[in-house]
Order: sequence, then structure tokens, then C-alpha cells
Amino acid sequence: MTETLLKEKGIKELKKLGGFHNVIYEGLYEDTPIIIRISTRRTLGEIEEEVRILNTVRDDVHTIRPIKVGGAFVREHEDGVYAFF
Repeated sequence: MTETLLKEKGIKELKKLGGFHNVIYEGLYEDTPIIIRISTRRTLGEIEEEVRILNTVRDDVHTIRPIKVGGAFVREHEDGVYAFF
């Protein structure tokens, strides 16, 4: 289900990387490398706050940058909360 959903969002060349508390994939979105983190332990609001902080400091420090997929940095789905970096 997860890989089907990501492919529907236009993410190609998916490769599952593993993870401990999260499931991590890498792939390509609009020809840009992307990391997808799927969390089942944190809420949509918690991950949206994390993304907001990363976007706030993105020009001041070297950090991962969230990427919008289908107009959103974070999406909630029945199997977890998806964050795109």
C-alpha cells in the first residue's frame, strides 16, 4: 500500500532504507532526490511542527530541507504520517 501511494504521488525509483521508529524510503520526485519518512508513533501536528522549524532555520544552518509533494510537506494516511525531505 505504501509504495503504491508514493508512486501515485509521482515518486519514482523507490528504495526502502529501513528505519527503527520510522520507515524510510528514498526515491525521485520531479527528478529531485527525496527521502520519505513514515511515522506511526508521532502525530500529524508533531511532524508539521518539525517541518515548520526546519523551514524556519533552512537559510541559517545546514539541515535537511522539506520538499512539497502534491502541495504538502506532510501527509497523513491510514498507515502513518508521511514527511518528505
